[in-house]
Amino acid sequence: MVRKTTITVALLVMWILWTTANILFTNYPNFNLRKMQPLPKNDSSFNFTILMYAPPIYPKNYYKINFLRKCVFDNCKISFDRSLLRYSDAVIFFYKEITFKPPTKFPNQTWILTNFEAPNFKSPERYIKLFKFDWTMSYRQDSDVYVPYGVIKESRMNNKKNYSSIYSMKTYDVAWIVSNCKTRSRRDEYVEKLSEYIDIDIYGKCGWYSCRGSIFQCKKRLSKRYKFMLAFENSLCKDYLTEKIFHLYRDNIDIIPVVRGAPNTVEHLPNSTFVLVSDFKSPKDLADRLKIIGGNETLYTEMLKQKDKYTAFSDPNEETGIWGVCRTCKLLNNNYQTNKTVDTEKWLSGGSCILPSDL
Repeated sequence: MVRKTTITVALLVMWILWTTANILFTNYPNFNLRKMQPLPKNDSSFNFTILMYAPPIYPKNYYKINFLRKCVFDNCKISFDRSLLRYSDAVIFFYKEITFKPPTKFPNQTWILTNFEAPNFKSPERYIKLFKFDWTMSYRQDSDVYVPYGVIKESRMNNKKNYSSIYSMKTYDVAWIVSNCKTRSRRDEYVEKLSEYIDIDIYGKCGWYSCRGSIFQCKKRLSKRYKFMLAFENSLCKDYLTEKIFHLYRDNIDIIPVVRGAPNTVEHLPNSTFVLVSDFKSPKDLADRLKIIGGNETLYTEMLKQKDKYTAFSDPNEETGIWGVCRTCKLLNNNYQTNKTVDTEKWLSGGSCILPSDL
């Protein structure tokens, strides 16, 4: 009886030791511990995480967009989850959405100041001065992440247009589509003076006429009846050329752009495809030139033919990825470094802009 009891106790002790060993050394999930452990820096299938910490309010469905669908590199992912700040390689802040103090900036993290609007002529808002940005992203060529509103390339289309027929359909001189009436460029004042010497029909919120459909569809319809379309920017800033201009270089837009915008416009647009306002001393001189071109079929159609040699990609995803995330991904892969902190006040001021001198 004593021997059986001894064997039973020994077996019980062995079972307790075996059970204890399994508890100590087997990798059972510990949910309390897991919450305290840091997440891996990136998912195993990605090398870089780009966090949109302060995205723009437009478009509202941005979280559904495939931002990286045409990127050269496929080892980046994009997130809108601010809780992943610690684990992000690049953090993007849109200037207009910075209404808060800066969050914690972690080591080896790149913060990007993003702004696609023309610079202000006043000091930036108070919170943005507290941020330490490493890169800039904008339409400016001197940005770290350069994201123009459009890119013009030679067209691959074999145009077989009847330019004489196109010209004969144009019975009006100048069209202008505008919704922002009072601007720093004082474009409304220029158009008012220009209209004293040539007929201008104004569409949109600032004009007398409405145009159905999207802005691009409107331009396409008007291009059949008008000889010229004004592409006047709201600010006269270096490299600031928007969709107002690039839309007019899309295929089947048979109209000549009249451009008043960036002081370095000629760096961006092909020669002999547009009329540049700054080439003329006064609105009257410009009107006289437009009448000469518009009244001569040969001169006019030669400009159209020249313009048709090019086409514009005004969808930024074609070249840069929406909001420049493809180029951001590329720079991360290339280990791009600036070794500087962005001078926020200087970058956002009007130093790259000029005031109008043609009125």
